[in-house]
Amino acid sequence: MIRKAIRASLCLAGLVVAGNALAEDPKFGLNISSDIRADVDRVDKPGFSRNENRVEGKVSYKANEHIELVAALDAVFIGFTQDNKLMGLTDRTNVDPFRLESDAAYVDLLDIAKGLDMRIGRQIVQWGAADMINPTDNVCPDDLSDPLKFGKNIANQMIKVDYSPWGSMTFTAIWVPVFRPAQLPVSVNAAMTDATNEFPFASPQARARGENLRAIWLDNPDTYDLRTPDVDVDVPDFSFDNSQVALKAEWEAGGWDMSLSYYKGFDDMPVLIDVKSTVDVMEGEKLGVNSAVKMAYPRMQVLGFDLSGQLPFLDNMGFWVEGAVIFPEKKLLSIDLTGVVPGAEVITSPVVDDNPFFKATVGADYTPISWMMLNVQYVRGFIDEFGAYALGNYMVGVVDTKFLSDRLGIRVAGITQLPRKDDDIDLPDPALGLTRDSPSYGAHDNGYITSYVFFPQVMVNPWGALEIIGGGYFLFGPKESKFGQIGAGSSLVFLKAQVGF
Repeated sequence: MIRKAIRASLCLAGLVVAGNALAEDPKFGLNISSDIRADVDRVDKPGFSRNENRVEGKVSYKANEHIELVAALDAVFIGFTQDNKLMGLTDRTNVDPFRLESDAAYVDLLDIAKGLDMRIGRQIVQWGAADMINPTDNVCPDDLSDPLKFGKNIANQMIKVDYSPWGSMTFTAIWVPVFRPAQLPVSVNAAMTDATNEFPFASPQARARGENLRAIWLDNPDTYDLRTPDVDVDVPDFSFDNSQVALKAEWEAGGWDMSLSYYKGFDDMPVLIDVKSTVDVMEGEKLGVNSAVKMAYPRMQVLGFDLSGQLPFLDNMGFWVEGAVIFPEKKLLSIDLTGVVPGAEVITSPVVDDNPFFKATVGADYTPISWMMLNVQYVRGFIDEFGAYALGNYMVGVVDTKFLSDRLGIRVAGITQLPRKDDDIDLPDPALGLTRDSPSYGAHDNGYITSYVFFPQVMVNPWGALEIIGGGYFLFGPKESKFGQIGAGSSLVFLKAQVGF
């Protein structure tokens, strides 16, 4: 046995030596950035909201013609002290906190058979032909913590197999063992704790019943004290049944890139499924309202398609279409206010019904002159919208200009929520014999609702790989609109510098 083990070890060593003879030198990449931001509007008090430094490193090593290793690791220094206790200030992790992130840690197995590759490990897979807003992109969760990145993907552990049997045709199969949710923005906490937020029922009738009950304590702030709710999120179990699969076929024909895709898994944004409120008597006979809230991730299946190319008859304008038919799992929302309003009914109704719905992005880009690029897109269903009743319509536009041999760039981007009719709720007022608006801001009758994002930037490249970016991100609209609601966050200004190789 010992001799066999020695012979096997020598054979293995011989294979490694032979493989290393074909190895390439490791390739390294490094990027350092500093990002400082200040909230200037839609906050109680203007001030700094980000003071972040990043050191991003990446290395790849091709051991032989069949094996390549890739790893990326980012050290993110938060820039804000996390503890105001005296003993906490003796700990460097509180005084100078940081975290580690990784977008890649995988092994590529190349040409396992003719045209067959496999990638195993932590990776980002991004599908879709559209710019930024991709309804077919569901394999990796969204990072919604930074509004300036519009839903950058978070890496996940998976196995991806690509097979190219002929020409430009490629088939892809992906298995993601463990579901990972989206990273939510800090502003979601303000949205969840706002007692005047509108109920997200799919049914207007159920929403009206909920508004009638809630109005009892919103109309009486001297009687009821609304406390911060306790919110739990039910993340899917780490089981085989909850693993995700995705399939894609992509090809090129007549100068157009096309694909068909399928995904089975979960939406990465949670929905509200249960609210239970109770009261206790405080000093002075005021009633404290306590709420226990639960959220969950709905299952879904997605059939997607996209195509992109150029239109020769329109001066080679770029054009793309991306769409997805989503088959959601029904999710019921139960609101139990009987502990606050004795004799009230428990309201149970879908927050997501099981009707299929369609999300799409259609866009074009055009370069009228060498130093200007125009980009415009129509979007049906924003990143965080889920369910047939919840989809809005948007226009996204970008104007990119370059000057001084590309050393100075000015980018002006904007998003417009196309006007929609305000779905206000009228509440009965027996004392006056008529109806009135609900105290919930989402139920006020404002006619037609719209909102906007204005995102200007100035980019300067003074020397080599150094880039300095300054600009603002400004939100406009009433509180029941997409970008005016509390959950959309604050308006801000920023300054960022980065350099890399």
